[in-house]
Amino acid sequence: MKQDTTQATLFELIYSRTATLPVEIEVNTYPTEPITEENFQETLHNNQLPNKPVEFKIGDKVLLHCTKVEKQWNEKFDPKWDRPFHIEEILGNGAYKLRLDNKILTKAAHGD
Repeated sequence: MKQDTTQATLFELIYSRTATLPVEIEVNTYPTEPITEENFQETLHNNQLPNKPVEFKIGDKVLLHCTKVEKQWNEKFDPKWDRPFHIEEILGNGAYKLRLDNKILTKAAHGD
């Protein structure tokens, strides 16, 4: 909306240029193909699929997530991930035994 006295919009007065709205710029965004009634159900189903968990092999390097950092305010800036460990043994259902410098951790770690 233009001002009566200046004949300019508030944006033009502040930034010395006209505003460009996002709808005026043609940028391909997700989804790139239009969703029609035929592919609506398929698109909805694909977007709701859970991510497939990553499966590690023996000898892979992994980082251990420190959950205590998320729950305590005084450790807010501490690293959220602990040093690289090696997978020593696969226990099944996403659980792994980890090794650090030839010492095997007593507790198993979950891959999620």
